[in-house]
Formats: sequence, structure tokens, C-alpha cells
Amino acid sequence: MVVIYLREEKTISKKVILIVIIVIGIVLIFVAVRNGLLLRKGGLYMNLKIGKDLYITVADSEIIDADCLSKVADGTYDSVFALWDIKELPKLIQYLKENDLLIEPGKYVINQAWSFEKVKEILRFKKR
Repeated sequence: MVVIYLREEKTISKKVILIVIIVIGIVLIFVAVRNGLLLRKGGLYMNLKIGKDLYITVADSEIIDADCLSKVADGTYDSVFALWDIKELPKLIQYLKENDLLIEPGKYVINQAWSFEKVKEILRFKKR
């Protein structure tokens, strides 16, 4: 009777192992297909941006507007904004131009890899 019990135990454990292998296989296939689709759309690159925090201090006497940031983008003016994603800085410049805004004095922390939309939520603006 003990021998039969052990055989049933081995059969059950084989079934459990088979089920676990199937579940792991399904999960791996799902991940591979999902990442493959993201790669084709270019989404994986966009979602995996990594950057350092940038500490921005705008003094009371300092004017950070579209003209100032355009100089930063051109490399003719030194600012922490020069370390921000090169694709996102022009979006901020355009936003400041279109709305005739300045960045309010204060201290801000943004990440190099953040999108314009996220940075726009952090920064405070005022009309010229």
C-alpha cells in the first residue's frame, strides 16, 4: 500500500510540473510577443529612457523664457536645461513662445529622460 501511494505521489508531482512548465511557457510567449510588438512600434525605446535628476534653480532676477532656452539649445548659453533630452527642449521652447510665458523663479527637480508633458507639470510659469 505504501508503494502505491508513492507512485500516485510521483504521478501528481509530474502533473504539477507539467502544468508549471506550460504556464511558464505561456508567460514567456506572451512577454516575447508583447516586446516584439513594442520594438516594431519603437515604444520599447521610448519607455526605457533612463536619466539623472536635474536640479534647476531659477533666481528672482533671472529670466528663463523661450529666447533664453533657444540659446541653451544652440549651445550659446550654459544652463542645466542643456542636459535635458534634446528632443524635448524644443517642445518647451515652443510652448513658452506660443503662450508668451516665463519660468517662475524657484527650485525644480526634473529627470533628464522625462517628456515635455511631465516637465510641464513640474515647472511653474507666468505671463511675460
